[in-house]
Amino acid sequence: MNFPTCQERKLSKAGKAYKKIPPFWYPTKKHQRTETPPVYANYRNYKPYLKDEFSGRCVYCRKADSGQDSGSFHVEHYKPKLMFSDLVNVYSNLFYACASCNRFKGKYWSAEQSKQVLNPCDHVMSQHLVFESELVEERSSQGRLNIELLRLNNAEAVSYRGDVIEHTLLLIERVISLKGTKSDTEQDWISRAVKMLSKLTHYSEETIRIVLKV
Repeated sequence: MNFPTCQERKLSKAGKAYKKIPPFWYPTKKHQRTETPPVYANYRNYKPYLKDEFSGRCVYCRKADSGQDSGSFHVEHYKPKLMFSDLVNVYSNLFYACASCNRFKGKYWSAEQSKQVLNPCDHVMSQHLVFESELVEERSSQGRLNIELLRLNNAEAVSYRGDVIEHTLLLIERVISLKGTKSDTEQDWISRAVKMLSKLTHYSEETIRIVLKV
């Protein structure tokens, strides 16, 4: 039996729904911080607040921390610790980043605005970067800097995104195939699938139900 490829799925009915609730996307407006943690002497204590602040996703590559061990995500200093010792424990300088992006960014810093790494609080990320399937593509020279410096299209990241995209498409296909059924078992499966899709895509369950019409 020949199963449809990921590309064929994207052109199907499920693919049309996928375009409305993709698992990877960059914010279309600047993020306004909402968490108000107490002042800590150790920046590591801010990690749970940063996780909530940025919805459990790396601010640079948009990888989700669900299913990952706790050590795979770090407290990231936008302005490096060694250069800005006064900002080591300042919440506004801290971001939630996966280990890879944190490592690749390292001590990089530029006072020149056009050469600064993009972050969701100071930049409208979608104006500079866009996901095209598993790949991150540039929309500006600053976007290109992020892609190159953070190696956003390294083999591991691309493979991870491909797996998540495939899983997302499969779930959407299955939900669409069960639409209209009245079996309690199948309705329960749809509910669980919607929850999984919400975690994968960061869209609300309500939005997903509207898109999939279930």
